[in-house]
Amino acid sequence: MNQALLINQTKTTEVIALILKLHQKPMILNRLLKMLYFIDQLYLAQSNQSLTNDSFQIKSSGLIPKYSRKLIQQLKLAQTLTVPSTGSG
Repeated sequence: MNQALLINQTKTTEVIALILKLHQKPMILNRLLKMLYFIDQLYLAQSNQSLTNDSFQIKSSGLIPKYSRKLIQQLKLAQTLTVPSTGSG
């Protein structure tokens, strides 16, 4: 069941694609989420608005986007993103 997420799905998907393209190898989900946080904060500082329109939650590893994880899960189910068969990327 696809729930409508409260974030800008188009921009968030574009940012995820750009991060993965620039990184050019499998990435751990937590690192991707942290990068999304930093990119969103940089965009907020420059344009006075959020790029992803996501809220953030505190984890032991730091602040991470709250709803982007669900978007990534939806992209995996739609086979837009793939998960490597080995490792935790």
